[in-house]
Amino acid sequence: MGIDSLVELGRRVEQRRLSKRLTRSQLASMIGTRPHCLRSIEYGRPTTKLLELLPLLASALDVSIPMLMNKTESAYTDALSIAEEIQALSNKLTLLLK
Repeated sequence: MGIDSLVELGRRVEQRRLSKRLTRSQLASMIGTRPHCLRSIEYGRPTTKLLELLPLLASALDVSIPMLMNKTESAYTDALSIAEEIQALSNKLTLLLK
């Protein structure tokens, strides 16, 4: 994820947090981190905790990860459908080879 992407992600997190009328401290508490870590994310600063916190942020902010990352929901759904189809085919193949 590039710096521009981190800045945009941070803006979306902050906008969503503010729209839900949450303080940084409240949201940080909800996701099990400290306000300074959340501030780093909102300012677009790289943090090692981002991957760990992204699903928690999305859940706390009532938004999907793709939407939080400004990816289209349909792209995520399509990828999920493909993954499910691959898994189903893999399961059938496993049964056939037994």
